[in-house]
Amino acid sequence: MSFLKKRRRHATLTKLILSYLLVLVIPLLIGSYVYKETVQLAREEALRSNQSLLEQARAIVDERLNELDAISKYIAMDRKIISLMNVERIAEGSNDYYKVWDILSTNPKYNLTNKFIVDYFVFFKDNGLVLSSDRSYIGPEEFEKSLYRNQGVSHPDWDSVLWENRHQNRYVSGGQVTIDGMSHRVIYYLQSIPWEYSSNPKGALMILIDESAIQNLLSKINLGSSGMIFVENQDGGIITQLTGDQTVIRPSGIAADSLQAGTYDSPSGEEFIVSRSLSTVSGWKYVSVVPSRLVMSKVDYIRNVTFAVLLITLTLGVVTACMLAYRNYKPVKHLVGRIKELFGTDNDRSMSEYDYLDSRISELYRNNRSMRDQMLRTTFFERLLNGGFDDHGEDSFPVHVEGERFGVMLARIVPGKDKSDSRTAEQMNKLMLLVKDELCTEANVPYYKDDLNDNRIVIVVAFGEGDPASMKKIVERFEEKVRNKLSADIHFSAGAVYPGLQNVSISFDEAKQALEYARYAKNAKAYMPFSEVPNENQKCYYPIEMELKLISNVKSGDEAEVRKIIRKISEENFVNRKLTPGMIEQLIHALKGTVVRSLGPNEMEPQIARLLEKVHRLDRIEDIFEAILESHLLLCNALTEQKNQDKAKLREQLAEFVERSYMREDFVLNELASRFHFSETHMYQLFKELMNATFSDYLENTRIRRACELLNGEESTIRDVAKAVGYSSDQTFRRAFKRVMGVAPTDYIKATKVFDGTSTS
Repeated sequence: MSFLKKRRRHATLTKLILSYLLVLVIPLLIGSYVYKETVQLAREEALRSNQSLLEQARAIVDERLNELDAISKYIAMDRKIISLMNVERIAEGSNDYYKVWDILSTNPKYNLTNKFIVDYFVFFKDNGLVLSSDRSYIGPEEFEKSLYRNQGVSHPDWDSVLWENRHQNRYVSGGQVTIDGMSHRVIYYLQSIPWEYSSNPKGALMILIDESAIQNLLSKINLGSSGMIFVENQDGGIITQLTGDQTVIRPSGIAADSLQAGTYDSPSGEEFIVSRSLSTVSGWKYVSVVPSRLVMSKVDYIRNVTFAVLLITLTLGVVTACMLAYRNYKPVKHLVGRIKELFGTDNDRSMSEYDYLDSRISELYRNNRSMRDQMLRTTFFERLLNGGFDDHGEDSFPVHVEGERFGVMLARIVPGKDKSDSRTAEQMNKLMLLVKDELCTEANVPYYKDDLNDNRIVIVVAFGEGDPASMKKIVERFEEKVRNKLSADIHFSAGAVYPGLQNVSISFDEAKQALEYARYAKNAKAYMPFSEVPNENQKCYYPIEMELKLISNVKSGDEAEVRKIIRKISEENFVNRKLTPGMIEQLIHALKGTVVRSLGPNEMEPQIARLLEKVHRLDRIEDIFEAILESHLLLCNALTEQKNQDKAKLREQLAEFVERSYMREDFVLNELASRFHFSETHMYQLFKELMNATFSDYLENTRIRRACELLNGEESTIRDVAKAVGYSSDQTFRRAFKRVMGVAPTDYIKATKVFDGTSTS
């Protein structure tokens, strides 16, 4: 029995410990899945990485080959060279001889600007002349002796290769050549001359491409000891190749088409990762074959680290789970003890601490919900009756109200001769019950106890669009029921019926006036509607709520609402009332005072003053109200324009401050907010509204815009530019530049230079 009590007493602590342990078990269950996904992701990443490196090397080679094609075209279309094509013999001292000397003296050194070019040669079929960038050869034999000296290998028969077929941007696998005493391994680029199509070309251009320059680009890919990378031309010939020290497979023994991107198993059983790229410029096929173990070494490391982390996490997690469970259980236990002190000890010990708290909190909620609803109800009616209610944008009301038109009825208990407060309060409670049971339930209208007057009840009566019953009928029917059940004297009053909840305050003011008249007038009826209050006893209609509402709408720029209020004041005072001249002067003076209070310090003050002065010279009341309305509307427009100017000025100041501060690494939103005396949250919203962008996006765009200007120069490096525009590291700058411009800074620089070179040419 004691064991069961102890188990119930510590049930919450046990559940907390088990919940924390469950969180620790989940990583162990998904560990194997994570490992498998890691291996797969590592393989995919290796393929993407190898493919990316291969694409980069191919792109650079293509760029150089494009330059080579342009150089080839330039040479092949040289008029001096073309003029020697049809010369069968060049005699020393002749004009053609001096043409050769002129060509050699003016030939550009293309190998100085393009590292892929070793040298180039122009062959003339009819006269046997061969020209290079700086020398000439009398016949192909002299050219071959110079190019292949000290080489013990065979070379192509250039007489047949050059003249049997026409060549258009053709690449041929090369070999070892000697230029200026230096040995080079080259690839031959062949182009027939003239450039236009001819079945019998008179000349040919040969450009020697440095194979080592291509290999240097390809060597950035890690091949390991048994990998390889090779380039194959359109004819299936190997242009160049790189292999490891222990590579078993050879490019010459395998075709590029048979190596699909993905994996490849060699005859020895070793697995390789294969990447391919096809050049659209030269038609070359780039193939890299990398051993998979280079990737799996990283995966094995990740697996070992993962297992070690899981083991350490599990050990520390068990200890932490017990500590956290006890720490979370301790305040719960303390809270339960305090609640038991307030509510008394509960005899039901089978409940856990959480069940006990749930039951007690629910009880507190039920007890306090009525108080909260009453506060919301009171606030709602205060706004409704004081003219501060606007039904635009209201999603929900604490009081259920239905109807198109509304009027206000007031019920007031007249104190007896003994003026007993307790007696009056008792009668008021009975009246409230009757209002709730007889009127609100039956007629579905809300009521409100006026806290400013203990003897008065406010009832809002709602009507449908067709107004099926008049206010008078409702009041008279309810009055009869009240008098049959209450002994106290009760006065009823009612305002007119208006459309919309926003006009309830007007009906409330009318009902108050009627109730006050019934209170002090002799022989007044128990029910007094506002329409029956004698006009001669009424003063001019311009309550303080109406003035405050007019000022508020002028400052917010709501012209329609300003027209509506002025029209309502005019109608109420000159249609429904008959005012004395003194009252009219008082009303006009009050309206002019409203204009002055709305004006404040404003550039429109002289113009407004002239309009108000005009009021003194007008005789017709319609003209006077038209001038007052014009003053309000003019002020409305002026205040709206002033707001727009202030926003424009602040927008300029913000942009200027960012331009002065963007190059500082520590420039943040908080500094901008402090400079303009706003909170950081308000500054964030205001900046986004004025600049059509968040602060961080605007600052980043400003920095990148300036960075583009600096990158167009010739002196600045990417690191210098990053520091100059406010970035702490060039890595952060590169990410931001790519995010804004869509390309990396290096690609942007290249694109800019290519564009400038194209424009210049």
